[in-house]
This record gives sequence, C-alpha cells and structure tokens, in this order.
Amino acid sequence: MNSENERKYLSKAKDSFRTKKQFFIFDKALRNDHTCYLNDFIYFEISQTLVDIYTTQYWQYDRKDKINLNQTPDDIYQFMINFEKQHSVIISEMEANYLDNYQNVFKKEDFENLLNNKHCFYCNITEAQILELANSHKLYKKNERGWKLEIDRINSNKEYRKDNCVMACYWCNNAKTDEFTAEEFAEVGKAIGKIWEMRLNEIAKATKYQKDSTLVLEFGGEGGSIKLIKIEKDYYFTTDESALMDLLPGEFEADELVSTYGPFNQFEAAFAALMKRYSVFKLYPLSVSPNYASEISIYLKEYISTEKYPDNNFNINEWKELLKVK
Repeated sequence: MNSENERKYLSKAKDSFRTKKQFFIFDKALRNDHTCYLNDFIYFEISQTLVDIYTTQYWQYDRKDKINLNQTPDDIYQFMINFEKQHSVIISEMEANYLDNYQNVFKKEDFENLLNNKHCFYCNITEAQILELANSHKLYKKNERGWKLEIDRINSNKEYRKDNCVMACYWCNNAKTDEFTAEEFAEVGKAIGKIWEMRLNEIAKATKYQKDSTLVLEFGGEGGSIKLIKIEKDYYFTTDESALMDLLPGEFEADELVSTYGPFNQFEAAFAALMKRYSVFKLYPLSVSPNYASEISIYLKEYISTEKYPDNNFNINEWKELLKVK
C-alpha cells in the first residue's frame, strides 16, 4: 500500500473508531452503566436496534422528552460527555487497541481493492468523466472536493468495513448524507446518473460539431461573438455571449448565453437570416474564410451603398480591410 493509501486507511480507521466509541458510550448511557472496560469495548457490536434509537429518537425527540429509563436527550448527552471525561485514559487505550487491530475489521488489501473501483456506486460516473465534465465547463460546484471518488458507508452509523463501504462521487455522497438508506438513494443515484449522461452527450455532440464544422465567418462585440459555420452541406450560426458572465456576474447561467440557429441549406439563406437578426457590419470582424470572402464582400458593398455611416467608422473600415474592399 502506497503512502497516500496508508494515510487514507489510517484516517478511516480513526473515523471507524469514533463511530464505535460513540455507540458504545450511547449504549452505556441508555443502561445508565458507568463502568468502562477494554474487553467490553472490544466485544461490543453496534446493533441496528441501537442505531434506530440513536437516529430516530435521540436526535428527533425534543431535548426534554423522555426516551429510555426516564432519560431525556439532554440527560443522555450529559452522561456521554461526563463518561468520556471520566474514562479518558481507558478510552485512549481503546483507540490504540482498535487502530492496532483494524486489520481484523477492514483488511488493507480489501481497502485497496475498494479504492481501485473508479465508478460511483450510486450514479456510475467515473473519475475520468468527472475530469471531462470539468474541462468542458459542465461542473458548477464551488469547493475543492469532487475530483476523486470518496469512500461512503452504506450505513453511516456502522463502522468502516468491507461490507459497509462503497466508492461514491462527491455529489452522491453529499446528497445521501445520513438520511437515506443505500436502497432508497439508489433511485436518486439513477437520476443523477441520467444528468451526467445528458451532459456527457452534450460534450460528445459539441466535439463532433467542432470536428466536422468549417468556420465561414466570425464577428462580435464586447459581450461575445457570433459564428457562421458549415457542417457537411448545411449552414448554422451560433452566438456565444458568455463574456457577459464576467461583465454581469450572477445575472445569467452559462447555457442561456450560447445559442444555435439553423440549419440553412444555402449560404445565401443563412447569411440573410444572420443579417436580419444582427447588424453584422456594425460589429467587429474576427475571421472570414477565404472561400467565402468574395460572397461576403458583395453583401458589404451593398450595405455600404445603402447605409449612411461616417468615413472613419472603425468597424466598417476593418471589414473593408479584411475583405479587400475599396
């Protein structure tokens, strides 16, 4: 096991101990048992009945309601605090013993096999797909988590064991919390998986679109750019105003600022639609395909002959220079 996996293994061993310790003391509180022995802890097992009392009563009842043996949640909480203080030395011994023998709980080879699983147990996304989404600007999280799959406990109230651990993406792990069982969350995971599939399909389409397309014309302004492109025999024009997200932060979602129009089966139809929608020659020219320069020049000359504009109009002069129009 490499050093990084050793670090993760020790971290989960400590988390696992904390879970067992919490329920060990909680059980003591319910039975009002103030004794604390190492062997008691070693042979203690977290029962589902105990978990149910802890989750559905202790954490859900009003702090003054009585749960067990005339105890309220506040009574139990105070017992647990005092118990841990009173038995701090033996609890330290319990932790050392637990960590020394964690191999009996979760073997290292099983732990490594778990880490080698690169699919989210719930939505089936892979780490490679997460990176693809990020590189294609299709992720919107606002923290440093998410690049790697994380270890999730099927039952978050039980220890970290082989049969209680799966690999999960940040989004599924974050959404499942302590509230949902693995069976309940399976349906949520399927829904999240469908969203990932949709976004990945969009990326695949965009990649094919870029690979098969020919740029005919590109022009724009401060807010973004407009492209006229040809894909096989058809023409499309696209708008990308994503620069507005920097100019007006929080006002737009990324998908609202990118649009595609078409198809048009002839260049003339596509350019006419483009001229109808935008003041093409009032915007700044960025690129013109040499194969279409002469045809676009005709439209520019017609525009110049019918529109009044100052002789020093910057954008018109840029168009004239780019298209070699006198």
